[in-house]
Amino acid sequence: MLVKDYIENCLKFAKETKNWKSLNPYSYYLTNGFSWNETCDGNGGGLDVSWAFNMSNNEIKKLAPQKFVDLIKEEIQTAIDNDLSSDEIGELVNTLLK
Repeated sequence: MLVKDYIENCLKFAKETKNWKSLNPYSYYLTNGFSWNETCDGNGGGLDVSWAFNMSNNEIKKLAPQKFVDLIKEEIQTAIDNDLSSDEIGELVNTLLK
């Protein structure tokens, strides 16, 4: 996923949830490569977009690039903490950034 794709997904999430009063605290709101989806367990993968809830387009465009980098870093750190091999970490990075 490219940064521009992540920004577009965050903007779409904010637009499509604009009339929601709140997010379900037991759900995950993640990118799926083309848009976003809500899951109960996060097993579908993807990067978090929930932070963009109730934000303006300008705020999202400003904050999303750094959030993207932070989320990629968190995923890699989790992989390292879970003793994934260098090949597995490489596959993770390729999956996140394709």
